Amino acid sequence: MFRRDRAAEFIDRVVDAARYGIAMGLHRLLRRRVETDDIIVDIAVTDMAEGDDDAVGEDRLDPLTGEFDEAGHFRDRNRDVVFDRIALAASKGCGGVDPDNVDGYSNRTGFPLSYNSQLDYNRFLFDTAHDHGLAVSLKNDLGQIEDLVEYADFAVNESCHQWQECHLLTPFIEAGKPVLHIDYLYGSDPQGHNIHCQHMNSLSLRSLTLPVALDDSYRFSCN
Repeated sequence: MFRRDRAAEFIDRVVDAARYGIAMGLHRLLRRRVETDDIIVDIAVTDMAEGDDDAVGEDRLDPLTGEFDEAGHFRDRNRDVVFDRIALAASKGCGGVDPDNVDGYSNRTGFPLSYNSQLDYNRFLFDTAHDHGLAVSLKNDLGQIEDLVEYADFAVNESCHQWQECHLLTPFIEAGKPVLHIDYLYGSDPQGHNIHCQHMNSLSLRSLTLPVALDDSYRFSCN
């Protein structure tokens, strides 16, 4: 089982899970060591996070090139910040990282991002994680799976079933790599959840139904 929580100063292990995913500010989570390597921490890669010594307020980074806007700052600051976040996760005993917002090229970001620049940045993330001895996920970037499945250790996907896109994750299954899927629809619909789980199990995806708020009010696993 994979457990995902939003915020806690400690890891709640009431649920017996092989891996615990933490979706929160990295610096708040890692004020102390996590002691075991079963923690996968969600890291932001697109802007400066609370706790960075030289965060830049309203100035924004191009998440792929590391370039700031016309305010003018060092070109590679974004990659430096993300490198430090990954190194921090490793130093605190985490077993993996789950980089978020890694499909900017397919969204309206205000930056001229391309498919190839996204590939380059994502490979930088994966190589950096591996250099620090961490497992690393590909999260929600369905359009680049064919190019990135060999670099990532597992996939995390939110709501592919809502858009009839779950089949696009098949390359991970064929490569023997797990897909951790999150559903936000069927928390109050047991019949719908049962049908959903049949679909997920037929695709060999490991699905967990969670509240959108990630407030630990319920958790329904298909496995």
